[in-house]
Amino acid sequence: MMATRRSLALMSLAPLLAACGFSASAIPEPLSAANNAADSMASRLPASLRAATFAATPFADAEDINQVSAIGRLVSEQMANRLVAAHGIRLTEIRMANALIMDSQVRGELVLSRAAREHAKIAGIDLFLLGTVSRVGPRSYVNARLVRFVDGSVIGATSFVVSG
Repeated sequence: MMATRRSLALMSLAPLLAACGFSASAIPEPLSAANNAADSMASRLPASLRAATFAATPFADAEDINQVSAIGRLVSEQMANRLVAAHGIRLTEIRMANALIMDSQVRGELVLSRAAREHAKIAGIDLFLLGTVSRVGPRSYVNARLVRFVDGSVIGATSFVVSG
């Protein structure tokens, strides 16, 4: 029942996507869609945060936030790469410290575990690139956010749809 409601809600996005120039036959492939999303997010980033250091997490499956799909890993990595390569935003690779541990909370929100928060504090991470992916048929709906580490404020957000 929950999956059906979510599917119907996501399918109701079709008119909005069409208004933005997407048609059912023209769903972008993941890499170009992730690049466009990163460009959009970076263009709206306040100047005061251009020198910020961020870390990227794999985007969680919206149905089960303890799971990550191949699309969730791919679009997260691509957005992070684009933010670094095209916009000069600094990235800290938190997986090197084996600190990427996610916990789910009562309301289904995705948060970093205590170990990851401690590592972020030590590493001087200002922002996290977080997101979710909802798979509906042949499409994946991606929601990405740049979240300020110190207070959890969402600094930037974007949504996009990809094939696969």
